[in-house]
Amino acid sequence: MTWTLPEGVDSEFYLKNSIEAMGSSLYDFILIDCPPSAGTLTLNALTAADMLIVPVQCEYFAAQSFRQVIELIKQVREKTNPRLTYRALVTLYDRRNKINQVIYDQMQRGLNGVLFKTMIEVDTKLKESPVFGQPVTLYAPNSRGSAQYRALAQELITPG
Repeated sequence: MTWTLPEGVDSEFYLKNSIEAMGSSLYDFILIDCPPSAGTLTLNALTAADMLIVPVQCEYFAAQSFRQVIELIKQVREKTNPRLTYRALVTLYDRRNKINQVIYDQMQRGLNGVLFKTMIEVDTKLKESPVFGQPVTLYAPNSRGSAQYRALAQELITPG
């Protein structure tokens, strides 16, 4: 089934209006996974969202791309969603790679208050679980990846 958002005036508010029409008693959290582009779906999600979680690898070009995401967030705040916040999540972190540590240290200094304490490290189980159609927490519940995603969930729901 293919589904497309309507285009036209205020089309970036379609998802936000649909969520609000459901009423907040229907859900505690809504997670929206978007493509890494600024298309109609992503702009709808950013207009509807309270917080954007930006996955960032500890690599030079990923860090540069993160700056472009910050610019997009500024534009969304100005045009459609002034309450949008963001947090950065380090992913595919390889502790054996020295440059990963160098960039992570820079991110910790430059993104104080924005960077999650939890990071998602390279883990074979994270690559295997989609092949078996399961989240890593079911496929390999005792793996490092499972523990890190559980820690991320806890960090998200624990205030402060």
